[in-house]
Amino acid sequence: AQLKDVQTGQKFHRNVHEVLVYGDSLSFAFRDDAFDWQPRSWPNRLQKYYFKNGTKRVRVVQCNLLERTAGVDDPEAPKSRWQAWSHGLAPEDLNGLKYFRTVFSSHTPKLVVVMLGTHDLKTRNRSRLLKDEREALALERSVLQEVDPSSPQDTPGTRDLDNPSADDFARLVARNCVRIGEKARELAQGHCHHNPIHVTFVAPPPIRLTEVGRQFGFDELSVRIAKLLPTHFTSACQEANDRALHKGIFVCLDVIRDMSDSVDGIHLTSSQHRDVYRAVRGIVDKYVPRNGNI
Repeated sequence: AQLKDVQTGQKFHRNVHEVLVYGDSLSFAFRDDAFDWQPRSWPNRLQKYYFKNGTKRVRVVQCNLLERTAGVDDPEAPKSRWQAWSHGLAPEDLNGLKYFRTVFSSHTPKLVVVMLGTHDLKTRNRSRLLKDEREALALERSVLQEVDPSSPQDTPGTRDLDNPSADDFARLVARNCVRIGEKARELAQGHCHHNPIHVTFVAPPPIRLTEVGRQFGFDELSVRIAKLLPTHFTSACQEANDRALHKGIFVCLDVIRDMSDSVDGIHLTSSQHRDVYRAVRGIVDKYVPRNGNI
């Protein structure tokens, strides 16, 4: 007898292709106009489309967590006014890069879609992002001086962190997010996984600062950083493709460029979920041909 998904009734086949969606509240999807869930989110639309399309055996696996960051621990999230969403979580559970290893290894995806980076722009998380980067640079400098005592005291980029610009923050956030893709490449070398693994990054949308957005922890600098993310995501993806040790393509999608219709200025409207769904579906159709082979 064939196994079936107990929720959807979808039959499992030996060659079912998993698409892993890894995101935050924008993919969960938190509504822009109410403290509630958006049932017609872009991952749900994607899942519904492939469930109805019998010519492809695609199973969409959703792993989206409110307030998830691309690469920083967030000890304040379980204590915030929105703690009902993150009650009982440890700070590192909110760190997308750290948690990804377990998620990826729990599945066998042929395609990973990552939409992260918005919550890294909160004021408290920007501070942690700088702290983590300074510690990493200090460790690098220490190692270099052990190998070569005559090496310079300042590692390239250290001075930039003393007075970081919006561009510096955007570069760090994009880099951390792309590191998730590089971790997918590494993990895909395991015998249980499909290789090459293709990773698509959906660049975070701009931020329109509202009172609700301020309550979430965003400020004017968050707005400036968000505008720069698509450019840095594209560059980070290209650099990762150029230096790839393993096969697999990184693609960046810049879909949402205007948040004037979003009530809270952070989360996507129903029509924006539809736009992201269409863009991601184009990627899935490209890398999962109708013969079922990537």
